[in-house]
Amino acid sequence: MTGDALLELALFALDEINAAISEYDECIKLDPNNDRAYLLRGIFKVFSNQSVEATVDLKKAALLDSTNVFAAIWLDILERLAGGHGHLQDYVSTADANTWPALLVKALVDGETANPPAASEINRTAWGDHVCEIAFYKGKYALLSNNKDRSRSMFDAAASHCGNDVLEQMLARKELNRLSDTHTIGMSDDTLGDHEIARLGK
Repeated sequence: MTGDALLELALFALDEINAAISEYDECIKLDPNNDRAYLLRGIFKVFSNQSVEATVDLKKAALLDSTNVFAAIWLDILERLAGGHGHLQDYVSTADANTWPALLVKALVDGETANPPAASEINRTAWGDHVCEIAFYKGKYALLSNNKDRSRSMFDAAASHCGNDVLEQMLARKELNRLSDTHTIGMSDDTLGDHEIARLGK
């Protein structure tokens, strides 16, 4: 998910989350039907521990755009954080799982099953330029399962392979800081290597 509002992303990266949220408040006042503004404000609210308000924004984003897969993912994450089971699998049944971003949802859902698909079954071409998002969300779901080693590995991949204007890079760095104040988040591509990238589809 590339950032088309660099000011808000920059504020978020500098831990000025409330300032970023305020920017989206103004955006929504000007354009009440801007689903992306609701989505990003909702995500920022998740990271500022405003889960109830985040849910309202994410549901509004989903209402304005029923195909907004990222709203569906974050609503699923919030539901699981609250002790629920999530409903992300409902999205898979209504989307072409071989296209992006539905492919991401399928990967997240399959990752929780007893028999996830083999790496050879995944359409590597479809992952393409989306390694960043894949790594971040796989890390997020690993964290929901309390698999901190796996989540660190995936967040490292996202932090290392995303551009500076990609929201998931900033989110990955936030998560790494939360996991450990001393954890290295700036691993080079050479350090990360192909090993972790190959694991993204597993």
